[in-house]
Amino acid sequence: MNTKEICDNIFAIYEDTNKSMEQRYPAIFMVTKMGITIDREHFTDNDLKPILELAKKVAPTKKSIKQLLETELLKVISHLPRYLWLNNEDEKKKHFKRNTKTTESKIADSLIKFAQEIYTIKLDRDAFAGKRRGYAIEILQSVSDYFDTPEFMELCAKSIKNKSKNEFLAVTESLKLYYAERKDELLNEDIISIVKKRVDKTKHRVELISGLTLLVDTGVISEFEALDKRDKWRERMDSW
Repeated sequence: MNTKEICDNIFAIYEDTNKSMEQRYPAIFMVTKMGITIDREHFTDNDLKPILELAKKVAPTKKSIKQLLETELLKVISHLPRYLWLNNEDEKKKHFKRNTKTTESKIADSLIKFAQEIYTIKLDRDAFAGKRRGYAIEILQSVSDYFDTPEFMELCAKSIKNKSKNEFLAVTESLKLYYAERKDELLNEDIISIVKKRVDKTKHRVELISGLTLLVDTGVISEFEALDKRDKWRERMDSW
């Protein structure tokens, strides 16, 4: 069964109005299985298209398990670059050129376009919006390990300003991974300023730790400074 047939079956199960929430769960299991059984040697942009289309079709729906299904789909999509292109023998990452007719370049271009599209989705009462934008950032970061992807930093600079906790956590984690591959590059000054302000004002411990870890990992502040900021946050929040 090819990816289009699998994706069609997943959506049919999900959309079946006669099925209960429990009866829709196999759709999630099918996504997970698809993600780990993709034939990396023969996977092409034509195989990728129905997966991306499925994710875009699920996003505006309101069926039960919708967030679970969308989450699993976006996880599979964000892991695809590493799954397809990481050399498992020595864990060295291949690097490719964009705007070529190679399979790798076509897949990368499709993933980048998809990430940009889902980042801009606007729905009424969309509780998943922050997570979706976070996954868009994660997809771009994943592609950036193998291709020059300026779109990643462009969206990070925009996304880091958002009030969504989920989005902030996703962006800081993606930035940590990005700069871990680029030891000689410095964190963008505007991003540094925004993260520092977020750390100083946040009421959420996970935001504090994620922001401080990014600043330490990129050499912006020392571990001692991070501990001092953490202690001041504890005093402010009366949380020990």
